Amino acid sequence: LLVTYLAVPLQAIVLDLDFSNINNVNYRGPQQSLVLRFNDVETAPDLDIRIESQDAYIPESASAGNNQNGSVGDDLKMHIDSGETTLFRFFLYNADTTTLYDPGVDFSFDFVIYDLDGDVTNSRGASQVTFYTPLTYTVTSATTLNISQDSSSITFTGTAGSLAGNEGITSFANTNQENAAVGIVIENTSQFDFAIGAPNNGIEDGGRNILFDPNDLTVTGTPINFVPEPGSYALWAGLLVLFAACRRSR
Repeated sequence: LLVTYLAVPLQAIVLDLDFSNINNVNYRGPQQSLVLRFNDVETAPDLDIRIESQDAYIPESASAGNNQNGSVGDDLKMHIDSGETTLFRFFLYNADTTTLYDPGVDFSFDFVIYDLDGDVTNSRGASQVTFYTPLTYTVTSATTLNISQDSSSITFTGTAGSLAGNEGITSFANTNQENAAVGIVIENTSQFDFAIGAPNNGIEDGGRNILFDPNDLTVTGTPINFVPEPGSYALWAGLLVLFAACRRSR
């Protein structure tokens, strides 16, 4: 009797994150680190998130009005001052530990980054986010984002002028909002770096808010893969930290 056993592939895991349950915002003052902690960002499995700045965070306008960091509904809001750029590290942990999530099978999570508005000619600058990890991104066919990439990174920069949305949205009220957003899918990665900035033409006046929506919004378009060259990010990260140190010393 010949018995054949067929291997059954393990099911890939798709995580459904939630940024509503912020546990702590740790920030001691200008040119210090910023740490955001979220508990129960996923309940099956139970996971936590930590987002920590890797260089000085200089939010002189962060305490003004609606420029705070943290939860907006189930979204994450991050603020950056005009003319500044800060590198952050994202950690996805097993709940109540500092052990990075690793289920032993393929997994992914996604979010939409929206309110990427402004422009570099505006005194408040342009909303900008940069990634250094392999990802899949989606923008609309009429996107207003300036998308640039090199061997180590991909950057999305706003050009649309000021748009409504920094108080949080659950659906795109108009095409202008969706055209200033990007959908991101991260696979098999529990730790990655990203930078947010608000570049302008040398005028430091206020800042920009960037929001991350994990489950309500969808950007309609053709998904595109970005894969940085191995080893190319380490050099860039070192240069960014050196640049931040030079700014602090002025």
